[in-house]
Amino acid sequence: MTLHGPDAVRLIKEVNSRPKIMLVLRNPIERAYSHYLMDVRECMESRSFGQALKEDYAKYRAGSNDIAPW
Repeated sequence: MTLHGPDAVRLIKEVNSRPKIMLVLRNPIERAYSHYLMDVRECMESRSFGQALKEDYAKYRAGSNDIAPW
């Protein structure tokens, strides 16, 4: 399970009211770029990194679930 989005804490509590949580933190830009490169290699992404970030962030802010996972 990831700690992403406004419902993350509520969803974790529904599964386990006393969770033990371990966080692994990465530089978010490096992680996003690494995922982007993987999508490019797998022919799942054709946009530039900057274009993909801008467009997917706009979709995320609008509440769309149709965005890249990075």
